[in-house]
Amino acid sequence: FGARDLYVAVETQSPLARGQTVADLRNTTGHPPNVRVCLEVDAPRLAALFTQRLAGYRPAKLPAPPP
Repeated sequence: FGARDLYVAVETQSPLARGQTVADLRNTTGHPPNVRVCLEVDAPRLAALFTQRLAGYRPAKLPAPPP
């Protein structure tokens, strides 16, 4: 897995891109990084980790509802 600390903002003004996250990959804004962004993924390793976590998942036991 490869990650970089980047400045990321959420677009709120553009009607075409509202809600999109925009990462400053070239540091053109001069803002300090505010999030770590995963840019490289080892797909087989991620799939194995995800499957392992799902296999070990046990739902929480909820208390019985009141009578």
